Amino acid sequence: MVYINESDIFVQALGKIYIYIYFLLLHMFICESYTLTCCILNLIRIIRNSTLIDNVLENIFNGMFYFALALTIMSLLEINPWTLLVSMSTVLVSFAFALGPSAAKMIEGMIMIAVRRPFDLGDRITIVDNVGSPDNSDDPGYHDTWIVEGCNLFSTTLRLSRTNELSTVNNGAIANTRIVNHGRSLNALVNIELYTRLDVTNEQIEIVKSTLLQYIRDNPRVWARLINFRIIKVDTANHLIIYSARIEHVKSWQEILPILQAKGDLEYFCIQILLKLDIHYDHYTTTNNVYISPDRGLLGLLNNVSLASIDIDSSDDCHQHKE
Repeated sequence: MVYINESDIFVQALGKIYIYIYFLLLHMFICESYTLTCCILNLIRIIRNSTLIDNVLENIFNGMFYFALALTIMSLLEINPWTLLVSMSTVLVSFAFALGPSAAKMIEGMIMIAVRRPFDLGDRITIVDNVGSPDNSDDPGYHDTWIVEGCNLFSTTLRLSRTNELSTVNNGAIANTRIVNHGRSLNALVNIELYTRLDVTNEQIEIVKSTLLQYIRDNPRVWARLINFRIIKVDTANHLIIYSARIEHVKSWQEILPILQAKGDLEYFCIQILLKLDIHYDHYTTTNNVYISPDRGLLGLLNNVSLASIDIDSSDDCHQHKE
């Protein structure tokens, strides 16, 4: 007879739990250490870049100060500096006309970086026109995003996040544009659309909404809260109702890949709920009123064919008549 010691089983179970907790904490420590290391390296890059920009600004202001100091010293020594400046006025005016627009653009770019500071190194940005509107077809509102790789008073180095292409742009060229900084924005708002049949009941919609809320509560490290849940379109011709759910993510659009991954998982979860309730709308077609002119439609084609046959018959009759 084999005797089983319950204390040994308990010790083995504790050992397995200890190993599981150990590896879990080790994984969390490695992830947190990697994230902390990336943050520290990014901070070092930002400090170095800011130091470089401050040094350039310091040199510019030092040059202006030394120029004013030289004029003051020459005035104290009863040396008239304006004679030299007036004699150089013709050259200065010609240079002003030749380099005026370029200098204005350069000064605008320098003011943007030194005063406005619309972005830092590592920020995800989008450059659009001042009157440009977001693309409301999907999230995020602007799809072409750039990662700031380098920046100085005269140019900025950007990397297109979609293809990893590296570009350099003059600061004066983007000084008058609208720069959307996804890194400085608040938590991302994700919008999903739920296609249901027209005969859906209010009780079924409440089940979908409560299940969605429970899903958000079960994933507190991913989703923050449900902003709204409403109808955005009713299509009686296709027997369709479209509901829109807006959910707040815990991160900003700076971390676009985890947000899109979480959005896909949430959409899949919602579709599974609709399928279980048998209210999911499968086919959606758009009815378009198409006008076909008589010259290009089927009637026009038949007319052309009949005319061609008439011409052929007449040509055959003429040939026979000549014979």
